[in-house]
Amino acid sequence: MFRDLFIHLCIVISFLFVGGIVFKRNPYFTSLQNRLVLGVLAGFLGSLLMSFSFSLNDTTIMDLRHIAIVIAAYFGGVVPSVIAAAIIAVSRVLFFPISTASLLTFFVTLLIGLVIGIVGQQKIRDINRWFFMIIISTLLYALNLYVLIGSNHDFLNLMFYYWGFSLIAGFISFYLADYIAQSNYMFYDYKNQASTDYLTGLHNTRQFDESINTLLPKANKEQLPLVLFYIDIDYFKKVNDTYGHQTGDFVLKEVGNIINDMTRSQDLVFRNGGEEFSVLVSDTSVDQIYEIAERIRTKIESHSFVVSNQSPISVTVSIGIASNNSYSETTLELIEKADDALYKAKRTGRNRICVA
Repeated sequence: MFRDLFIHLCIVISFLFVGGIVFKRNPYFTSLQNRLVLGVLAGFLGSLLMSFSFSLNDTTIMDLRHIAIVIAAYFGGVVPSVIAAAIIAVSRVLFFPISTASLLTFFVTLLIGLVIGIVGQQKIRDINRWFFMIIISTLLYALNLYVLIGSNHDFLNLMFYYWGFSLIAGFISFYLADYIAQSNYMFYDYKNQASTDYLTGLHNTRQFDESINTLLPKANKEQLPLVLFYIDIDYFKKVNDTYGHQTGDFVLKEVGNIINDMTRSQDLVFRNGGEEFSVLVSDTSVDQIYEIAERIRTKIESHSFVVSNQSPISVTVSIGIASNNSYSETTLELIEKADDALYKAKRTGRNRICVA
């Protein structure tokens, strides 16, 4: 039996490492897509564990398939847990002889998926939540075995080994799963911090450099338009001096939100630092370019920036626009054109749009 435990643990460990790679780009299971993928993978793991089960008698087998359902419930809650349980239950019927034991196990597995999926969503300490699910799932499978083979000396011996194996495997699986998950969370957060502005949540200047250096050569090669907006808040220093930096930060966040809302989903919005923002616009006509810029300008001009215990603040922006008209511009040339257009907008009265 120790050989069986070792085999099961090797399979679980391999799955956790593969799962860590699969979900490294987005380790948070807030999206339905991630939860569905988790459920399917966990169902495959449980079915694989079941194929390495050992026989108690002619109709009854034992394994650690419930660990797969616990993994799904721990990270994703009810949806992946039920999906994993359903896949495992169907596999039990399809790949083993249909009998009273297989049909009873089918329904018990579905029940386990539902029950521990609910437990997995509870706001309790992680390790407690994990072991509650291990104990509940082990108990339900133990009751299932009790119904099938009854209480005798062999059953008690089997339960001793089964509970021992389940708790040992659960302990090792938890610490390994938690280690991989924490590593992925840190990788994901560090990656986002490297490309995201901490204040506004927009792309930062580092991401701007990477994006424009990637998109401009491609647009020039394919002779497609790429347009750069430079957007600067007019007299922003006065906002900071008059109302304080906390209010200034609030205005920056609100302006960033407005720019993001007024652009299209395919446009890229950046905060380049201070009160300066930029937008990279592709696949659009001249009329659309000006329409997008004017939408941003008028929305900010008409917006009341309401800060608690203060009178509403009004701000405006100046916008400089440049595009790769000759399809031969370098990154530096496009940036200089947009910067010159922005400077012209400020020099000629602010709260306006100038095109290079």
